This record gives sequence, C-alpha cells and structure tokens, in this order.
Amino acid sequence: MKRYCADRGYDDLGFSRKMREFFEDEYEAVIESKAPRSSLYRLGRQVEYSACRELRAAGFFALRSPASKSPLDVVAVRPGVVLFVQCKRALDLQVSEWNALFDLADKCGATAVLAGRERERGLTYFVLTDRKDGSKRPQPMRRATVAELAGIKARSA
Repeated sequence: MKRYCADRGYDDLGFSRKMREFFEDEYEAVIESKAPRSSLYRLGRQVEYSACRELRAAGFFALRSPASKSPLDVVAVRPGVVLFVQCKRALDLQVSEWNALFDLADKCGATAVLAGRERERGLTYFVLTDRKDGSKRPQPMRRATVAELAGIKARSA
C-alpha cells in the first residue's frame, strides 16, 4: 500500500483511513491476508468472521467489534433476540472476562454467548447461564446451535 500511495502521490495514512471507512470488512481482510499465517490475532479474528457469517445465515444482523477491548466481539440482533458474543479460538474465557460479558448482557437484556472451535472445523456456541466463580465446579453454560440461538427470546433489562 505504501508503494502504491508513493507512486501516485497519495498520503498513505489518509488512503488507509478512507479505505477503512468505505470498505471496512474487505480492507481488514486484505490487511489480514498480508499478516503472517500463524498470527494469534489472525486466528482469533477468523473465529469472529466465522461467527458473523453463521449468525447472518441464521437471519441475524451481526456486527464485529474489532480491537475494541470490550467484553464482546460480535453483536447479533434479530427481532426479539439480542446476542453478545465473545469469540475465543480455544473456548477459554477467564473469570473476569466471563463475568464482564455476563453482567453486560444481563444489564442490556441480551444473551451472553461464547463461540469458538473445539476442533479444527466448525464453531461451537455456549450460552452463559450464570456468573463464573473460579471454582472447579462445571462451567455455568449450556451448548447451543445457531438455530437454538435464533430462537432465544430477548429478556427485559
């Protein structure tokens, strides 16, 4: 990109901003394709893209929240259903992250969901059913399919 901008006399920072503004997902995908294949950030972002695609296919309006440092990576909305999704490649969510996601979803009347890969292919979804206390007890969550997520009714905050 720097070479392209230099050859044409464009400001590379301004060019980058405009490309991001008009072609957000496409630009991010191109930039990502230039990153090293083994980048952990890239592998995690692939989970976010997969979750968005699957949720959109199920009739949701899904938006990524890239590099936001917020408790959620994807917000998915359809009539009567709001999902706050945290994507983790290995489905490993720390206690503080878990509770922040669950509390935010509870406060907003949304459903907290953890998405990730148990195996190489396909995503697995879990609905968080309660706060995590850090003990060795089973995680307060239940496995769900995308179809089941689509059927969840929104709670009032």
